[in-house]
Amino acid sequence: MVKKRKSSAWDQDGAKFFPNAFVQMSPETPFMNSTEKPTAFTAGDFWSWAYSDLVDNATRGVLAEFLVAQALGLELDPKAHWEPFDLETPDGTRIEVKASGFLQAWAQRKHSPIQFSGLKAKAWDKKTGLHAEEATFNADMYVFCKQTSVDHDQYDVLNVEQWAFFVVPLSYVKEKGLNSLTEKQFYEMVSHR
Repeated sequence: MVKKRKSSAWDQDGAKFFPNAFVQMSPETPFMNSTEKPTAFTAGDFWSWAYSDLVDNATRGVLAEFLVAQALGLELDPKAHWEPFDLETPDGTRIEVKASGFLQAWAQRKHSPIQFSGLKAKAWDKKTGLHAEEATFNADMYVFCKQTSVDHDQYDVLNVEQWAFFVVPLSYVKEKGLNSLTEKQFYEMVSHR
């Protein structure tokens, strides 16, 4: 029997087709050909090709989620990219992780400003199978992750000491009516608490 994955926020009411549970792959897992013989290339070869640039904004965001999960000691299922929040604790606390950094994967004239956006999002409506008309807060807690390196020669993508993490509860984000947050706004908020 094939194990079905746990319920998703994106599952539609009355759905007929449910995906199987994710299978955690090993980097050594080979691709197969039509005769079910392994090829010379593996899942790890794909990951290395597609995701080695951890400075890239999209990949850096996923890396930040991974680092937060490790810091919280969460047991991780393979990542589901479509959920309305990034992580969930065993007690059901939903966490949204936002990442930013001064440096990008491309040449820059000046450092990028530290900004965290998309604190509200249009969640999936299970009944209609469409995104909701209005953006809402979909997490109980936000973790803002700042990659602190200001020089590419010193930027070490695997050095956790180059990250700063700020935890903000949903109640505070709602109270301030925020949909995005700059570093300056964050420090102003913290100094007024």
